[in-house]
Amino acid sequence: MRQQGKTVETIGRELNRAISCIKRIIDRYNETNSYKDRPRSGRPRISTQKDDRNLIRLVKKNRTEPSHVLANQWKLSKTASSFLVRRRLMANKLEWKFAVKKPRLSANHVKARKAFCKMVKPWPVSKWRQVLFSDEMNIEVDNRKIEFVFVGPVQRNTIKIVSFNVQKRKWFDWDMVLY
Repeated sequence: MRQQGKTVETIGRELNRAISCIKRIIDRYNETNSYKDRPRSGRPRISTQKDDRNLIRLVKKNRTEPSHVLANQWKLSKTASSFLVRRRLMANKLEWKFAVKKPRLSANHVKARKAFCKMVKPWPVSKWRQVLFSDEMNIEVDNRKIEFVFVGPVQRNTIKIVSFNVQKRKWFDWDMVLY
């Protein structure tokens, strides 16, 4: 419009914009030959995209590491704070969740499960077709020591993170119902 010889005031009236806005856009176009914003002059990021991917790899190696330990292990040119680590993980959709406490299997549980397996092993296929398998059973016991685990958006619904008092193992209890 300006190249057609119109004044700033008429362009502002036609577009229903302030004259200062139209002047700013014309000046920006004359300086940079573009209407896009200039690069921001704010503080540059301490980490690059590659550094962020390395942090995610660190987290996936050991999901239970606290953020201050991850900040020390993260190889950057400058020292990173634990809050920066948490911000980068949240930006990549990694959240920290509570690890659920589960009871360990006792010797009696193991014997009972083996006996059950020996009992159902000779079942014919027709009987197995009557079995309805359900999802995992979650048992929450003794939640005194809380442990955080970093979990991504995909694993949130697929992986059950479990921690035990003595050893860390994953335990799934599959239930079945006969009808």
